[in-house]
Amino acid sequence: MTAHASLVARHLGKPCVVGCDDLSVDGSARRARFGTQVVEEGDWISVDGDNGRVFLGQREIISERPTAELDEVDRWRTHVPIPARV
Repeated sequence: MTAHASLVARHLGKPCVVGCDDLSVDGSARRARFGTQVVEEGDWISVDGDNGRVFLGQREIISERPTAELDEVDRWRTHVPIPARV
């Protein structure tokens, strides 16, 4: 089961879901509700940092290396002169 968040923010390489309309938190009971799903303290939730989907349970982590983008940055680095330090 999933809950959908309206926005996903990335800061320092960590996904953060904001504006989740279907979320309600009961701090005294130490649980939250995503739509119809109840999450108890200690339960796993997983966040897809690309699209903001929130999943109940632990999901497989898939890491992708942006090779083309890193190669482009490397080309910039080798073609831009670096000023000497004085």
